[in-house]
Amino acid sequence: NVAKPALPRPFRLDARNSFGNLAWLEGSVDYRSTNRFDRSYYSRVLFSTRYGSPAPLTAVAPSSYAESLRRELQHLNLKVETEAPTMLPEGGPGVQFTLPNAIPMQISFDADFEANRILLRCRNLEGFGLAAFSLKPGDINRALLDGIGLCLLGRAQGMPTSLQRVPFRRHDN
Repeated sequence: NVAKPALPRPFRLDARNSFGNLAWLEGSVDYRSTNRFDRSYYSRVLFSTRYGSPAPLTAVAPSSYAESLRRELQHLNLKVETEAPTMLPEGGPGVQFTLPNAIPMQISFDADFEANRILLRCRNLEGFGLAAFSLKPGDINRALLDGIGLCLLGRAQGMPTSLQRVPFRRHDN
């Protein structure tokens, strides 16, 4: 949170909208310990950060696509602050959405004690959208954590290949 490094890769929403010139704004960690054993195990660690821009982010869409883009922005946790009619560069009516100046990112490390695994649920990490990964507790090592860190800082295009991609499922807690 002190260094606030620049994020070297853009976030592409669709063919028309891409957000670059982003930097780390702030990050936080929250954790929950388990009721099992001696409470020395964590059942969940939630890491959140925001990638910010010096100015509010804007997205445009043709009028016929505006409702679909509005739903997609809500799904990505990007709140529409204002929207206004606009003319698209190629001609035709459109809608311009003004968003906050930050993109929220989250990684949730959730213990699955019954399956002896850790589930990583990610929002807006490798780009926009949701992703999930699974790993065995014994597979956690410095190289893996460094790879996750490089992805967080935008120095890697994706999560380490040693993570097993799984379908994203909502956490019910």
